[in-house]
Amino acid sequence: MAILRVSELYEKLRPDLRNLERERKRVALLLRMNMFVVVALAIPIAWYIIRSIEEPNEINQILSFTFAIIAMIGILAGETFKYNLTKQFGTRFKRLVIRRIISYMDADLHYAMHNCIPAEVFQQSGLFETPPDRFNGDDLVTGTILGTKIRFSELHTKINLGSATNKRYVTQFKGLFFELAFNKRSNGSLIILPDAVETAVGKVAGQWLQSLGTTQGKLIKLEDPEFERLFVVYGTDQIEARYLLSPSLMRRIIKFRHKAGREVRLSFVDGHVYLAVSYARDLFEPTLFTPLENKAQIKQYLDDLRFALGVVKDLNLNLKLWSH
Repeated sequence: MAILRVSELYEKLRPDLRNLERERKRVALLLRMNMFVVVALAIPIAWYIIRSIEEPNEINQILSFTFAIIAMIGILAGETFKYNLTKQFGTRFKRLVIRRIISYMDADLHYAMHNCIPAEVFQQSGLFETPPDRFNGDDLVTGTILGTKIRFSELHTKINLGSATNKRYVTQFKGLFFELAFNKRSNGSLIILPDAVETAVGKVAGQWLQSLGTTQGKLIKLEDPEFERLFVVYGTDQIEARYLLSPSLMRRIIKFRHKAGREVRLSFVDGHVYLAVSYARDLFEPTLFTPLENKAQIKQYLDDLRFALGVVKDLNLNLKLWSH
C-alpha cells in the first residue's frame, strides 16, 4: 500500500477539485433556491388552511384540500429534485476523487460506489441478534491486502421498534462493515461485542446478566482485565475461543479499539472475520455547502481510507502461524 502525503494527494486531485468546486457552487445554489420555493409555497398555503379552519364553509374546505394536495406535490417534487441533484453530484465526486484516492493507495483494489456488503453477509456475522428491517449501503471496496482477502463498505441498518401498522425505525448500525479471510479455521463462532452492560450496571451485576446467555452463544471468560472491561465475548466452544483469542490478539484488538475511538464489534465465523466500526457521519460523501478545494477535507477522506485499509495490519490477520 502506497504512502501518500496530503499535499501530494491534493496536488494530484487539484484540477478535478477545481472543476468539482464550480459544480458544487451551482448545486448548492439550486438546493437553496429549491428550499426557498418550497418554503415560499408552504407558508401561504399553511396560512390559508388555518384560516379556513377558523372560518369553515364548503368553499374554504374545497380550497384547503386543493392547496394541501398542491403543497404535498410541491414538497415531493422538491425532495425528488434535491435527491437527484445530490446523487448525480455525489457520483461524479466519488468517481473523480474517492476512486482515485483508493487507486493511488493500492491500484489492485476495486471500488464500486453504488454497491455494499450483502445483507446475508451482515446476518452471517452474528454481530447483531435482530435482523434489520431496513438495509442500505454503498462504497464497496474489495481486494487483497498483505495476502488477506478483504471487502468493506459503509452500511446503515435500521430496526422497527414499533408495530406492523405504526412503524418506528431506529438505527441499528451505521458505519464501516468488513469481511476478511482468516487463517484460523473454526467449527463454531466467536462474537466480541462492546461491554455496555458491565459499564452501565457494574462488574458483578453485569457479569451475572451476561452469563444468562444470548442467541449468540455462551459467555466466554478471559484473563485480560482490560479486554474484559471493553468487551463481552460469546462463543460456541470455550476451548476453541481461547485458541482463537490468544493474548497477543486480545492486545491487538484492544489497541485497535483505542485507535478507532468508537464502538467496535468483531466475530469469527467459518474462516472469516467480521468487523463493524460505528460512525455517526457519512465517510465518503462530498460536502455541498463548504468548499471542496480544502486540504483538511481531503486529509479526512485519506485518514478514513487509511484506517479502513489498515485493518489487516492492525489485527495482523495474515499471520501465518495462525493457520493449522
